[in-house]
Amino acid sequence: MTDEQIAESVKNATLVIADLQKQRNALTANLGNLREQKAKAALGAFTGPPAAKQALRSLNTQIGDALLDIEDLDVALALAQGEVAEAQTASAALSERKKIDAVLARLADGRKTADQLQKHIRGLVEHVTALFDDLEAARSIGAPLPGRELVRVNLARSFQTEMMAVKLNTETIPPNQRHHLSDVIAAWIASAEHSLRMQRAQAESIIAKR
Repeated sequence: MTDEQIAESVKNATLVIADLQKQRNALTANLGNLREQKAKAALGAFTGPPAAKQALRSLNTQIGDALLDIEDLDVALALAQGEVAEAQTASAALSERKKIDAVLARLADGRKTADQLQKHIRGLVEHVTALFDDLEAARSIGAPLPGRELVRVNLARSFQTEMMAVKLNTETIPPNQRHHLSDVIAAWIASAEHSLRMQRAQAESIIAKR
């Protein structure tokens, strides 16, 4: 069933319930009236003329019929209320199915995202390796650059800083300790470049004297 069909079913059953309840109220009121009449006629039926007793019998018959009508109507009410309950249960199940389908679709996207993330991680490893090699090459000719351990520490801190956005850290990094690796490396390289340019100038000076 669709949402529209379920809603229509609930609407129709609700209208039926309202009508049945209206009928039941009328029957209950009539039953009360008949019982009042019976209470007034009971004494006369046993002390008065035969017609009075016949009238009491008629009231008893009407009261019995009214009770049966109310009993039958209660059965109809229960059935109609059951239809509403079933329709509401179906509506809740339909809503739950939609939610589950939406989450399953997101999980499928998540699988694709995980594959892409893994590729980026492999790319990150390649970039980190290349960075270490570049810095090592500069250190090998005297550039004032930090060792691999300090680079690793700053790489880890930079990663923690970025991951704070998705709340995966076990600790909160103070603002003054948050940084991006690119900024730190850029500062180191700028210093190294300055030092190497001075060394190059000295080499040029020696070459020029030859």
